[in-house]
Amino acid sequence: MILGLALVPSKSFQDEVNAYRKRYDNHYAQIMPHITIKPQFEIDDHDFNLIKNEVKNRISSIKPVEVHATKASNFAPISNVIYFKVAKTEGVCNAIIFPICSKFTDFTSLRE
Repeated sequence: MILGLALVPSKSFQDEVNAYRKRYDNHYAQIMPHITIKPQFEIDDHDFNLIKNEVKNRISSIKPVEVHATKASNFAPISNVIYFKVAKTEGVCNAIIFPICSKFTDFTSLRE
């Protein structure tokens, strides 16, 4: 099974991003705007519930943080996907990235 971890921005930010996306990307409606926290990784199917519970435990105490998009760009000519660079502020790193992703480099260690 392939998973990834992402933040879902506010509805108003999604609407603003989609206003740009629909101009350039015919498939914009297939993937909602998101902020990738951990790119795709592969797990054994039978580990899904273990990992889901671990992620739930790690995010249960995280409060909303302010995210700053600093620049827009795209992957043209390879793809019409556009992206926004997110500033790695102290709040984002300390409240989200580190608590969620630390020790998640190898999910097999959760079984031990």
